[in-house]
Amino acid sequence: MNSSISSLHTRIEDAVARRRYSLAFELLQSLAATVKLPWETLDAIETLRGNYTMMRRFAVDGAEDPHREEFAARIGADILRLADTAVRASLQPQAPGLYYSTLRVEAMQPDAGLSILLERYRGLYAKLSLAQMGNQKREQLKELRCQLDSLADRIFGVVWITYPLTAPDSELLLKAFADDALPAALKEMILSALMLGNMEYFDELRISTLARVYLTATGAVEMRALASLMIALWTSRSRLASSSSIHSVLASVAETKSTWADDLKSACLALARTRDTQRVTATMRDEIIPEMMKLRPDLMKDADKQMPDLSDMSPEEAMEMNPEWEEILEKSGLESKLRALSDMQAEGADVMMGTFSNLKSFPFFRDPAAWFTPFDASHSAVTDAVGDALSTLAALVENMPGICDSDKYSLVLSLERLPADQGRAFATQLKAHEAQMAELLSVELHPDAVSRTRLLDSNIHDAYRFFNLYRRKGEFRNPFAGSGITLAAVPALLPYVKAADAIEPMGEFYFRKGYYAEALPLFGIMENDTVPGAMPRSDLFQKMGMCYQSLGQFEKALEYYRKSEIIAPDSLWTLRRIALCSRKLGLHQQALDYYSRLADKEPRSVAIALSMGHCLLALGKPREAQSYYYKAQFLSDSSDAKYIRPLAWCAFLTGDFDKAEELYTRLLAEAETADWLNAGHVAMARRQYSQAVDRYRRAASGGQLAELIEADREVLLRSGIDALMLDLIVDAALS
Repeated sequence: MNSSISSLHTRIEDAVARRRYSLAFELLQSLAATVKLPWETLDAIETLRGNYTMMRRFAVDGAEDPHREEFAARIGADILRLADTAVRASLQPQAPGLYYSTLRVEAMQPDAGLSILLERYRGLYAKLSLAQMGNQKREQLKELRCQLDSLADRIFGVVWITYPLTAPDSELLLKAFADDALPAALKEMILSALMLGNMEYFDELRISTLARVYLTATGAVEMRALASLMIALWTSRSRLASSSSIHSVLASVAETKSTWADDLKSACLALARTRDTQRVTATMRDEIIPEMMKLRPDLMKDADKQMPDLSDMSPEEAMEMNPEWEEILEKSGLESKLRALSDMQAEGADVMMGTFSNLKSFPFFRDPAAWFTPFDASHSAVTDAVGDALSTLAALVENMPGICDSDKYSLVLSLERLPADQGRAFATQLKAHEAQMAELLSVELHPDAVSRTRLLDSNIHDAYRFFNLYRRKGEFRNPFAGSGITLAAVPALLPYVKAADAIEPMGEFYFRKGYYAEALPLFGIMENDTVPGAMPRSDLFQKMGMCYQSLGQFEKALEYYRKSEIIAPDSLWTLRRIALCSRKLGLHQQALDYYSRLADKEPRSVAIALSMGHCLLALGKPREAQSYYYKAQFLSDSSDAKYIRPLAWCAFLTGDFDKAEELYTRLLAEAETADWLNAGHVAMARRQYSQAVDRYRRAASGGQLAELIEADREVLLRSGIDALMLDLIVDAALS
C-alpha cells in the first residue's frame, strides 16, 4: 500500500475514534483525490458530510434528538467504510496478494456474480444427483464431480472478495442457506468465506448475515455459522462500537435462540483452548513421541507380535494395549505425561495439530477454500487419491469423530502412497475404532450437546490450521496469534458472555495453564461484578494476586493478597505470598513479621527459617540471621551450599573471618561467581592479599569485577579493610 494512502487511512481512523468528524471528512476527501475514486463514491462522501453538518447544526442550536448518539456512530462507521473502499480501490489494480489477484481474475470473467454462480451450482448439483441414480459411466460422474468441486471453490472465492456485501447479496445468500436443494458443504464454505472476507475489510452486513444464518440453521451449518461469527466479531471488535445493526442482531439472537447461552459458552472455551495448542503440540513433538520411540525396544520384548507405531497412537491406546507395559511407562515417567495428555484431549485440547501439521503440503491445500471444505468421501480430491481400492477407507474416515475436516483430508491424501495391504489393515483398525466411539456416544448423558460441541471444535481447529499452516498465511491476519481469542474482550459480546456464565471457566482455564496475562482481565470482570453487600471471594483475590506475582507486578500482587487476608486471615498460602512479595519489594520488616506468623504455625519449616534469615540479613542484623540459618541447616540435616553460603557471609559480616574462610573453602570446590568474590573479600580481611588477587580473578574480569567490588565497598570498609589496599588488590587482579 502507498505510504501516503496508509497514513491517511490511519489518521481517518484516529479522527473517527476521537469523534473529530470534520477532520475525518477532510482527510477522506484527500484520500479520495489521491486514489481517484469514481464520482458515485465522491457523491456519497458529500452526501454523508451534508448529513453530518445538519446534525451538528441541530446540536449547536440546542435541539433535542434521542437518536443523536446512534446517528453519530453511523456517520463514523460510514466514514470508515468509505475509507476502506478507497484503500481497496488503490490496491486492486496491482497489489500482489491472493485476495487482489482473485479480485482481478473474477473481474475479467464473463459469468461473474454470485447469483449466476449459485444458479449454475444448483443445476450442476441436480445433474450429478440424477446421474448417480442412473447408469452414468464412472468417468462422466467423476467429471461432473470435479466441475462441482471447482465451482464450489470459485463461489468461496467470490464471496470472499465481494465488498461491500450489499443487501441484495445478503438476501441472495440467505435464500441459498434456506434452500434444501443445496448441500450443507457448500453452505459451510460460504460461511467461512464471509468470515475471511470480513478480515480483509470490516463489513457489518457480513457479520449480520452470519448471525442470521446461525439463528435459523441447524447441525453442521449452524455450528460453522457460530464459529465464523465469533471469529468475525473478534477480529472486528474495534469497529463494533459504531455498529448499532450488529448490536441489534446480537440482541435478537440472544432473545430468540434457545441454545445461545450454551453455544456461546462452548465457543468461549473452545477459542480459549486454542491459546494452549502450541504448548500441547510441543509436548507431543518434544516429549511424548520421542519418549515413546525410545521405549519401543523395551515394549517389544517378549511381545507376540510386532509392536505398532506408537507415534500414531492416542494416549489411551498406548496405555491400554498391554497392561504389562504400564510398569515400563511408569518407570520412564511417561505414564504421567500420557495421563495429562489424555486429560487435555478429554477437555477438548487440539492434540492432533502436531500429528497433521506436516501433512498440509498436498496440492489440494493450495487454495484457501480447501481448508474450509467439509470432508466428503466422494470429493474429487479424495477419489483421485484413494481410487476404488481404498474407497471404503475414505468413507470410514468421514465418520471419524475428534478429527477436523482439514486433518481428514490430510489423512486420506497421505494414503495415496500406502500399499493396498496396509490400507486394508488400517481400514480394519478404523472400523474397530468407529465401533468403540459409537459405543461411547451411545452412553453419553447429553449426546446432542456433545455433538454440537464436537462440530464447533472441529470448525475452530480447521480455522486454526488455515491461519497457522497455510503456505501463504502471511497474507492473512491471524486471529489466533499472540494471546489468542478471548471473547470477553469483545465489548459487544461481553454482556452475553457474562449471562452465559463463561467468564469464570475461561479465567480458570487460563490460570490453570499458566496464562496469567489472559486470566487476569477475566478475574477482574468477576471482581467488578461482585454483588454489593456480598462477601468477596478470598480465592478470587488469591488468584489475582498469583497472576500479578507471576507477571512480576509485586505491588499489585501484594494488594490482592492483602485483600484475601482480610477475608481469610489464617490462610498459610496467602501469608507465604504476602511475605514473599514484601521481600521482593524490599519491605523486609513486613516480610519478617509475616514469616514470624508462619513460623508459629510451622515451626519446623526449613523454607521459613531460611526466609527469616534472609530478611534479618537485609535488615542489617547478621547475628540474628545467623541463628535462623543454623536452624534451617539443622532442620534439613544437610550441608547443602544453600545453607553454607549465607552462614559464610554472616560470619564475614560479624567479623568471624576464620569461620568465614572455613565455610568459603568448603564452597569453592563447586563455587559460583559470588562465592569467589566473597571468598576474596574474606582473604582481604585476613590480609591474605595474594589469595585475594587469585580469587577476584576467578570471580570476574575487566569492568565487571570493578563494578562488583564497588557495590560491596561500603561493607568491606566497615569490615576493617584498608581502602588503598583494596584498590591496589583490585588493580592487581585486573592486570
